[in-house]
Amino acid sequence: MKTRTLPNLDSPAVRRILKTLAEQPNISARTLASRAAIAYTSLNGGGYLKALKRARKIHVSGWQYRADCGFAIALYSRGRRPNMPRPKVAPAARDSAGIQRLAEVIGAHDSLTYQEAAYLAELSPNTVANARYMDTLVVQKKAHISGWRRSRGGPFNPLYSPGPGVAAPMPVPLSPAEKSRRWRARQRLKKPTSVLKFLCQESWLKAPMLPPATPRATHPSLSASPSAG
Repeated sequence: MKTRTLPNLDSPAVRRILKTLAEQPNISARTLASRAAIAYTSLNGGGYLKALKRARKIHVSGWQYRADCGFAIALYSRGRRPNMPRPKVAPAARDSAGIQRLAEVIGAHDSLTYQEAAYLAELSPNTVANARYMDTLVVQKKAHISGWRRSRGGPFNPLYSPGPGVAAPMPVPLSPAEKSRRWRARQRLKKPTSVLKFLCQESWLKAPMLPPATPRATHPSLSASPSAG
């Protein structure tokens, strides 16, 4: 496994970073990258922040609050001080425009998955899932899990309804043997010969049993042999 080499702490980029933090402390990484004239991807992903924190030249001096995901943005300052731990926000105290739109959509439409609610609220499904918006609505008693829907080729998806309520238990997933049996049945139905054979078997099994046919009496003239000449 290839190890990443940390940047040189005597480089011009590092000197610009330290100078910027000395002039304006307690700023985010994006603001720092912009004012130090360095790409944000190089500052964050290139290892500059990690190397400077390891060398105790900078530290996390605060956290910026966002309504959608709480304290998520670290703020940096220069100096050998301990990093400030990230504050925790209770889900019941979270609020944002996106959460409010989801609550309105669920109130107007019953039994929605989080993907359907995100589409109607004009939000990204990834944002709704990663920021745990639906869990926040459940904790705030603005929605509850009213049922489950099996996704195509995947697990069950919870269905959300408005208001508080008892969460519906998730159904027991199918065992591998049951999944295999259902798959084989679908494959058999895809073949025309199998479908016809299945229908014939079903119709033969459900057909009523008829009594044996009795021989019909024949007319004497029909049984007589034709005359010669």
